[in-house]
Amino acid sequence: MTMADPNATKPLTQADVERIIHAMLESNKLLTAASQPKNMQAVTAADLKDSEKKVLADVGNLIDAKRDHRLDEMLPPIKSAIAKMQSHLEAVDDAIREIEQQNLVDEKKSLEDDIRFQAVELRLMQANKDMENVKLQVSSFEKAVTAKRADNKEAIRDIKGDIRAGRFKQEALDEDQQNNRNDTRTIMDNNRSIKEKQDAHEKSQTAAMSELREKTVSSSKSSEGGKSADSITCALCAPTPKKGSSTRKK
Repeated sequence: MTMADPNATKPLTQADVERIIHAMLESNKLLTAASQPKNMQAVTAADLKDSEKKVLADVGNLIDAKRDHRLDEMLPPIKSAIAKMQSHLEAVDDAIREIEQQNLVDEKKSLEDDIRFQAVELRLMQANKDMENVKLQVSSFEKAVTAKRADNKEAIRDIKGDIRAGRFKQEALDEDQQNNRNDTRTIMDNNRSIKEKQDAHEKSQTAAMSELREKTVSSSKSSEGGKSADSITCALCAPTPKKGSSTRKK
């Protein structure tokens, strides 16, 4: 069994997990705030894009962290069991070579009675037990790795779902902001139109008042001139009293 280099990938620590969860919570808070009409202007599209970048970075860290400290804790016992098994096998190999090199003193003596052979058998049994132990530990490690990968995949799916929801809300926010800008432009255009009409109406009223004032002055002057002419005409046309009438009556 080939062991992976512990330095090949960076372990995902508790602090990393807490930071990822914190970033997700902050992103969720931002999206919740953006969905409120009163916060449409306060939460901008740039804020949401920045939050999305942070979440994507956390996803990258989650993908790169193929191992964590819990899995690392399972590796030393496996390495230790393998080392013991190798030690037993090396001892067995040495004992077998010794038996081969040194012939039995008593050729009638069976191998079963040879202490060295018994030691070899004992070593082989211990090596076999160590092998079974390694198999169990490796099986547990593989299950833990499989569970870890499943957790990572589930976490990635959840984060991708949050990102999709964030993008949808961002698009809705952009649309609402664009509608608000369009409404603002429409209101400003209407205000300008009303102001132009008001200015035109005021100019028209001013012109009408000036015209009315001129007509009033002209009419007043005409009335005064007519009265003077009538008084002169009446004075000229009035009959004069006859002289001598009173003399005749006497």
